[in-house]
Amino acid sequence: VWIRADGDYSQLRLRDGRSELHDKSLAALTGLLPPDFVRCHRSYLVNLRHIRSLHAGSGSRYWVVLSDGAELSVGRAFVAALRRELALE
Repeated sequence: VWIRADGDYSQLRLRDGRSELHDKSLAALTGLLPPDFVRCHRSYLVNLRHIRSLHAGSGSRYWVVLSDGAELSVGRAFVAALRRELALE
């Protein structure tokens, strides 16, 4: 569903709610994963199929809500690309 940077490793959050630690960085995983996985923050990759909504708050704060109810921060540098991927522009 999503992947978070964890030092030189990555924490993978699976559909069943489990977390797995992977020995590759986000940058390395980006080249290996299907195009459904996009960067939404310098610390997160997210599967587009699991994004339910994109929100904007005060102070240029953005976040996505996922199908399991989890919320992930969206970096300002990634908002425009994420909007395009979600066909919101």
